[in-house]
Amino acid sequence: MKKKLALLAACAACLFLFCACSAKVSTGFSANWLKDPSAMNNPSFYEELTYGVSFSSSDSKDTVGKIQVDAENSGLVMKTEALASWTHPVDGTIYYGVYRMSYELTLSATYYYIASDGSEEKVLSFGGASDTADVDYDDPAKIVSEIIFYTLADQKNLQPVYNTTSYFTYNTQMSGSRVSLYSYSTVIDYGTDCSQAKISWTDHFADLSDDELSVSDNLTKVRLRNTDSATIKDLQKNYTFIDASQLLFAARGLNYSAQSSNTVATVLPGISAQPLNATLSCSEIVDNKFTFSFDGQEAAEQNISCANVSIALSGNGSNNGASHEMLIAQRASETRSDYYAIPMRIESPFGFSGMTTIYTIKSASHTKA
Repeated sequence: MKKKLALLAACAACLFLFCACSAKVSTGFSANWLKDPSAMNNPSFYEELTYGVSFSSSDSKDTVGKIQVDAENSGLVMKTEALASWTHPVDGTIYYGVYRMSYELTLSATYYYIASDGSEEKVLSFGGASDTADVDYDDPAKIVSEIIFYTLADQKNLQPVYNTTSYFTYNTQMSGSRVSLYSYSTVIDYGTDCSQAKISWTDHFADLSDDELSVSDNLTKVRLRNTDSATIKDLQKNYTFIDASQLLFAARGLNYSAQSSNTVATVLPGISAQPLNATLSCSEIVDNKFTFSFDGQEAAEQNISCANVSIALSGNGSNNGASHEMLIAQRASETRSDYYAIPMRIESPFGFSGMTTIYTIKSASHTKA
C-alpha cells in the first residue's frame, strides 16, 4: 500500500513539474534597431524605411495569378519614432516611454486572370494613371496602420498599447476572375497591462445598397460579415505578446543563429477569436548584396550579413497560410549594429493564388526631416 501511495505521490510530483514547465515562455529582445544595441533605449530614435513592391507570378490556373505593379505609384513606408509620452485618445491615460510605428502600404497595379490554357486576361487596374477623381473603386489599394508600444525600458519588453489600422484592398478569390473590394478600419486597445485585446470595427461600405456594391462583372464592393466588437483574453498566458503590425519591428530584436527559433503570441482580428502563435525561425545566416540609400548615402552592392527568418502562424486549429520570409541585417556585436537590423527584404503570401508580395529596401533614414 505504501508503495502505491509513493507511486501516486511521484506521479503527482511529475504532474506538478509538468504544469510548472507549461508556464508562460517569455521572449527577451535586444535593441538591435539602435546603432548601439547595448544602450537599450534612445529617446531620440527615429527611423524611416522605404521599400519597393513587386509580386511573384503563380503557377495556378483559373485564378488571378499575375499582378503587374505600377512601381512609381506603389511602395511600403515604415516609420518608427520614440516618444516621451503618448495620450490615449479615448480615456486620456498617459503612457510614458513608447514607440510610435506607422506602416503605409500603397499598391497601384493591374490584375490578370490566368485561364486553364495559360492565357492571360486583364481583370482590372487601379491607382496611378487608372485612378479617376470621381469614383473610389479605382483608388490605389492601401493599408495604413499606427501602433503604439513600449520601448525596452522598465522591462516593458515592447508591450503593445494601441493599434489603429485602415484597409482598402482588392482581394482575389481561390478561383475565377472576380475581385472583392473591402474598405474598413479596426482599433485594438490593449490597455495598460496587455492582458486582453478589445477590438472594434468600422465598415465603410456598411450603408451601401446592393446596387452600389456592384461595380462591374469582375469587381464587387463587399460588406464585412460581422462588425461586432470583441475581446480576446489571456494574451500573455503562454508567450510574450506582440501586435501583428509590430511583428516586423519585434523580429529585429531577436538574436539569431542558424536553426534557432522563438515563439510569441499575436492576434489577427477576423481570423481567430483566440491568440495565435507566431514562430520566428532562422534557417541560416547568409551574406546578401543590396543597393539602397542609407542615411543619405548611396550604398551600392553592399554585402550585408542577414538572418534568413520565416514567420509562421499557428494555434487556431485551421490553416493560417504560408510563412512570411525576411532577410534581417545582423548586428556586428553587442555594441555595434551597423545596419540597425533592418529587414532588407520581406516576402508575404498574397491571397489564395500562390503569389508572393516582395518588399525590397530602397532607402533607410535615421534623421527626421
